[in-house]
Amino acid sequence: MSSTNPVANAAAEKKADRCNKQPDTLHKARIVLTSLTFTVLATFSVILSAPGAQAHTSLTLSLPENGSIVETLPESVVLTFTDPLIEFGEEQVNSVTIRNPVIELVSLGDLVVDEDSISAPFADGQYAAGLYKVYFRVISKDGHPVSGFISFTTSQETTISAGVIAQTPLDTSEEDSTNPEHSFLLHHRTHILYGVGVAVAIAAWAFFLRSRRSKI
Repeated sequence: MSSTNPVANAAAEKKADRCNKQPDTLHKARIVLTSLTFTVLATFSVILSAPGAQAHTSLTLSLPENGSIVETLPESVVLTFTDPLIEFGEEQVNSVTIRNPVIELVSLGDLVVDEDSISAPFADGQYAAGLYKVYFRVISKDGHPVSGFISFTTSQETTISAGVIAQTPLDTSEEDSTNPEHSFLLHHRTHILYGVGVAVAIAAWAFFLRSRRSKI
């Protein structure tokens, strides 16, 4: 038997109408969330793939070659890149550091930049045989800093007497700045922060939808 109470009938109709609208509202919310997700991900992808984000200079040649085994230590290590390196008069903005087989910093002479290459001469002295690691941090003329490292091995002890005087001892904090992992975080922090922001926005929107569903 149907109720003849107008108030009860109005409440029932309002409840039924709300129930009918809930699926449609949730469906539209899911569409909006999906569209927003794809939009921000596509935008993030474009930013990362843009020429300015990827077209950094890169190492094309090293003497000695990366991973090579040489008989003795050369008088200098030479690194060549795809683009000319920046120079500011007598101020050296590019850096090269070398560690010997016992992981000590090697004494070097003044670095020399010649267009797209940089050479690091070894200071006069005795050098043990073993693995040498060369760390670099250079800035191309487009303003992008790039870091990395190579390694090579000598099979014999080397004596260098080319008249090269060692530079002022290098601060180890400067050497650490050439670490590739540190460099990636430093140079791409904007992209990383953007990605984190996008993830937080999506999570917040999903939480909002879930909270709304729980109240229905």
